[in-house]
Amino acid sequence: MPIRKISPATLANLEARAVLTVGEFEHFVQEGGMIGFFREDNKVRREINLTAAEHAKLKISARLLALAKTVIGSPKGTCNAVH
Repeated sequence: MPIRKISPATLANLEARAVLTVGEFEHFVQEGGMIGFFREDNKVRREINLTAAEHAKLKISARLLALAKTVIGSPKGTCNAVH
């Protein structure tokens, strides 16, 4: 099954709705997705866009945030990338 990329316009339409967006393509969280998966060193890693989740009024657990390789945003709305 081919991987289909969701458009930034679709992500923007979902921005203010309580819909958790999850993807596995490059730059997914940078384009507005909430949780992105990717492979690195034969392991599945996670990226989280906390700002996008907060706009949708969703909360990401501290446990999931701790497992992420990259977190975009913070509870105060500032943009921090954690590696």
